[in-house]
Amino acid sequence: LSSVIDVDLREGNRDELDVEANMGMAGAGLIAEGPLAGGRGSWVLSARRSYLDLIVDAIGTGAVPKYSDVQGKGTYDVTDEHQLSVLGIGGFDTIDIKPDDSDEDDNFTDVAIDQQVLGANWRWLWSAKGYANTSVAFSRGSFGLDVTDGDSGVVIFGNDSQEKELVLRSNFHYRAGTATELDWGLVTRRLFSDYVLFAKTDTNRVGQTTDEVRVGEGVEATKVGLFASVGQRLTPRLRLTAGLRFDYFDLNEEYDLAPRLGLTYDIDDRTSISAATGIYYQNLSPLLVVQHADNGQLENPRADHYVVGLRRRLTPSVLLTIEGYLKNYTQLPFDPDDPTESLIDSYATYGTPTPGRIVGGGEATSHGFEVLLQKKMATNLYGTGSYSYSVSKYTDLGGTERNRSFDNRHLFSVILGYRPSDRLEYSLRWAFAGGRPRTPFDVEQSRQLGTGIIDSGRVNSERHAVYHRLDLRVDHRKYFSRFNLVSFFSLLNAYNRANVFAYYWDDDSETVERI
Repeated sequence: LSSVIDVDLREGNRDELDVEANMGMAGAGLIAEGPLAGGRGSWVLSARRSYLDLIVDAIGTGAVPKYSDVQGKGTYDVTDEHQLSVLGIGGFDTIDIKPDDSDEDDNFTDVAIDQQVLGANWRWLWSAKGYANTSVAFSRGSFGLDVTDGDSGVVIFGNDSQEKELVLRSNFHYRAGTATELDWGLVTRRLFSDYVLFAKTDTNRVGQTTDEVRVGEGVEATKVGLFASVGQRLTPRLRLTAGLRFDYFDLNEEYDLAPRLGLTYDIDDRTSISAATGIYYQNLSPLLVVQHADNGQLENPRADHYVVGLRRRLTPSVLLTIEGYLKNYTQLPFDPDDPTESLIDSYATYGTPTPGRIVGGGEATSHGFEVLLQKKMATNLYGTGSYSYSVSKYTDLGGTERNRSFDNRHLFSVILGYRPSDRLEYSLRWAFAGGRPRTPFDVEQSRQLGTGIIDSGRVNSERHAVYHRLDLRVDHRKYFSRFNLVSFFSLLNAYNRANVFAYYWDDDSETVERI
């Protein structure tokens, strides 16, 4: 409902075999690529493995994640008009947290998450004016999470779920004339997942006793989406883009129709202004829907976007963009047992909330502006600088407006690099973020009940200290006849800032502590 990131994996080298190996303190990786069928295609394959778990005693830290991933892509030109590509990605992550490894509580936590996707795409250049991309993909996510009370040995939370999805998508593009472009397509998703969740009866953060949650349910559902848009140059300087999207999700039998409209005006060859508005819908996660029979009756969350922007190329290598935005959210889900909490924010923070029955109708709003300055490395200097100011609030079930959990207000970052020669490169990154909202604990009630109880009248009323951090790096390149060697040294958090990650209630000392 807020943003989309689109990642394209490049093709491999069609001319020669290339291999790259890399190694650092955290892990090692390998990338290989080369031609296929005499240059009619290519392949690229990469793999990575962490080994912090092998040196954990030497570096003197607690629990560390073990992760590995692999990805590969193959491309083949069947004819000049038809190209076939296949893509596979897999990631495997585990972490085992024992009481001695954590400052937050005395629980044992075992996490194991595996995610894979395998797909193929057919690109068809069906005329000099148009092309189509048709893809089919299968994805699978396996989520294992167990939390055990360190004192009693009782399992207090468990998640042993699998999410699987088969997707068919076709996108079509056609240039109808020098001033008109058409795009249309469809996407069909078939979900078949198994959700196994357990949360024991407990005292929640507002002091209420929650019911035990047990979910053991398979879900089979279908999503269908149809979309079309037209891009029309109205004058030599003014361009309009209008689109419409239709979605249907049979798990809650919801039909959604979402229009979008955008205008761009070129003031001159280096400057343009733009304005856009649109309606966006997102299905509730099936993980929430299956927790109670009533959840399937809720409407899909909706966001209405309004955006204006300025784009100015200051020099051939420097670009400035400024955008302002307003987003209004409706039909957000809430937990009636914790009416002051934004369930969407809780989902983003903890990943697997188990509220059981939820209700809809929640509202939120976000507005702000962003400034981005980019400099490409035309000579020996490159960098980006960005600043954003935003205000993000929600209205709880009692009608009170509150700060959302990620309402930092101010975000600022600078990345600078200097390459005095083809052998040396110096770079830095400095990041600053305003303090995230936090809810203070009710100390007396927490001591009485023996667990952390928030002050429900002051949800997200206080803030963490501001966050800032400086990272430094130097690279040295050495060139040989058939290979290159790059050595680098990184210093993370160079001035050793102790940024606060979280505040928590310590049952043993009966005080508020921080991580």
